[in-house]
Amino acid sequence: MRHLSALTTVAAIAAIATLPATAGAAGAPTMPLSSVTPGMHCTADTVISGTDIVSYDVDVTSIVAGASEDDARILVLASGPNVDRTGIAQGFSGSPMWCPTGDGGRAIAGAVSAGVGDYGNMVGLVTPIAAVLGTPVDVPASAVRNDALLRAARPLTGPLTISGFAAPVAALLRKAAAKAGRTVVTSPAVSASARALIPPQTLQPGSSVSALYGAGDFPIGGVGTVTYTDGDAVWAFGHPMDGSGRRALGLGDAYVYTVVNNPIGAEPLVSYKLAAPVNTLGTLTYDGPNAIAGRVGAPPTMIPLTVTARDADRNKTLTYHEQLADERSLGNPAGLSILGAMAPSIVAQAAWETLQGNPSRQSGDLCMTITLAVRKAPIRFCNHYVGAYAGTQGVGMSGMPGDVSEALALLDGYQFGYPAITDVKIDVTLTRDRSEGILVSAKPLGRLKQGKDVKVRLGYRLLGSGQKGTRTVKVRVPRDAKRGRTYLSFTGTEANVAFNATGGGSEDITFDLSELLGDDEGGGSPKPQKLDEIIASIKAIHRPRGVSVSFGKPEAQREPSSEAEYESMLAAESAAAAAAQRVLAKEQLLISGKTGIWVQVR
Repeated sequence: MRHLSALTTVAAIAAIATLPATAGAAGAPTMPLSSVTPGMHCTADTVISGTDIVSYDVDVTSIVAGASEDDARILVLASGPNVDRTGIAQGFSGSPMWCPTGDGGRAIAGAVSAGVGDYGNMVGLVTPIAAVLGTPVDVPASAVRNDALLRAARPLTGPLTISGFAAPVAALLRKAAAKAGRTVVTSPAVSASARALIPPQTLQPGSSVSALYGAGDFPIGGVGTVTYTDGDAVWAFGHPMDGSGRRALGLGDAYVYTVVNNPIGAEPLVSYKLAAPVNTLGTLTYDGPNAIAGRVGAPPTMIPLTVTARDADRNKTLTYHEQLADERSLGNPAGLSILGAMAPSIVAQAAWETLQGNPSRQSGDLCMTITLAVRKAPIRFCNHYVGAYAGTQGVGMSGMPGDVSEALALLDGYQFGYPAITDVKIDVTLTRDRSEGILVSAKPLGRLKQGKDVKVRLGYRLLGSGQKGTRTVKVRVPRDAKRGRTYLSFTGTEANVAFNATGGGSEDITFDLSELLGDDEGGGSPKPQKLDEIIASIKAIHRPRGVSVSFGKPEAQREPSSEAEYESMLAAESAAAAAAQRVLAKEQLLISGKTGIWVQVR
């Protein structure tokens, strides 16, 4: 059995704002479960195209009781022209079931919320309206006990629907999410001009509703149906989204393009609504076992994210804007850092869109700025990146999204508070040239004397073309340098090429979102626990450019024999790096590799 959440949406959402939308009028009449009887002919409302509410027939087959009153469900059989082709599809979740009353009127008896996997998707389960509204359910004595059937309705822990990404980036995001045990469905977005034609909708029983983790150029969330409204209060879905209690997500409307038909009804081959969240209308405040609930009005607190990418070859710039839910003060109730998941993905998208593909010869710079409410000065780091896996398997020189992911994971790992993030900006510059030279030679242009400067000509070869080049640098001979024969070593900046988080070949994902998507298994190095330490760790993501210079006999390369020896080697390398001189720090060409020469110090 499956819950009928939206598995696929095609979406682009207007930026978060307080919009002139309302929930439906005062609550409609409701029918207690004790008044629902087998054979009763009812109707249910939903949207199957555009924003117009339509009805389909639902005939009550049985009342199914579980171990507790809250487990009770109404078993129904759907029919009618609006469902004959697709059955009860995903996205119908929350459809209010209207049943006749004895006085000739009708009342809402519950919300269509689950299917049983039958061929044609015509058999469904309805959550009683009392359970949706959070009141006790009075299960009638005539109910048929079927715990096994009810246990088969597993809680919805996803999927998350994300719109707007290019196909290669979407594929990487799905793989990364799958590795973290989350399901992410991606779909293309609609244009801004198209969504401008869709006015804010009034949320009422039967209308489409969206639960939003983020809004902007890359909306993320799920689409279902409104079950009940009372003033500005809204209940929907008839089942949980994540089932995690208090929430602070966006509550919005949606536009339905069509219902995609798949009569088999077995995961993942199911019918679903192709729908687009459009306008954010309020705040989703609770995610309970039988419904989601919220209020129309002010939107939740969101974190603004801006990613700007510049094409250095064509002098063109694109900018993406996103507003992402900030649920850290609630402890990230769904186990998901939405900022941490989305920011690296949007960086990868920006690289793909800027370069119109993913050439192996590419290089660029990324600067990330994070502003916290508790700090006057923003946190910032900048790095240079070179190269990528060609084609669709290594989008965006994965070092770029990898560094962004690392910075946000450090903030999410802080366990003694939730420092408010007021702004995140990421600036990327890209070029279709792998501007990297490999060190091949070093030649002093004078005598080396203690405490004096000497010029050294470094030779390098460009990757790809093999063209030779030189740079002349000034090296200070230490005052305490030993006289006589010694080794002068030059080490370039490590090329931050596309890396592989899974340790396999280029067919694997190129950035790892498992920790950000709630699959942190612990272990590894302990995380810093003071905010100042976390800020320092984020700043330390910056990798200085240039070539480092050191004196002395080169150490023999060998494998450490123990963890203690390995730690000692790392400490020695770190100390040596800190003491080393750095030249060519402002050089635009990335010079990597290592070379050296034996010299005479006088």
